[in-house]
Amino acid sequence: MGMKEWINLVLLSCNAIQDLRKREIFLFPTFGFAAAGILWMILKEQKDITAILACAVPGLLLLILAFLTSGKVGCGDGIVLLSAGIWSDFPQVLYVFMGALFPAAVIAGILLLSHSRIRSIPLVPFFLIAQLLCYLAVK
Repeated sequence: MGMKEWINLVLLSCNAIQDLRKREIFLFPTFGFAAAGILWMILKEQKDITAILACAVPGLLLLILAFLTSGKVGCGDGIVLLSAGIWSDFPQVLYVFMGALFPAAVIAGILLLSHSRIRSIPLVPFFLIAQLLCYLAVK
C-alpha cells in the first residue's frame, strides 16, 4: 500500500471512531484532508481537476441526499466520502460507497425487525470496512 492509501485509512479510521462514539466527524481535519488530497493529486499524481472532482461525486450526491432528507442522512457521511473519494480512484470510491450501503441496510433492517430503540446507525465505519476490503481484494 502506498502513501495515499495509508492517508485514506487514517482519514476513515479517525472519523469512524468519532462517528461511533459521538455520531459526528472531525469536520475541519476532514476538509483539510480533502484539500491536501486535491493538491496531492494535481502535483504528485498529475491528475486534472475533472478527474479529481469525478471521484468526489458519490460524496457530493450523499451530501445532496442529506440536504433533501433534512438531515436523516448525515452530512458528515457525505463529507467523509467526498474526502475519501479524492484520495481514491473513481471505481474504488464507488466500491466503497456500495460496499458500505449494503451491510448498513442489512443492519438497519435487523434493527427495525427486532423493534430496537436504535434509530440511527453510523455510516462512516462501514466506509472504513469497505475500504479495507477493497485494499485486501487488490492483494
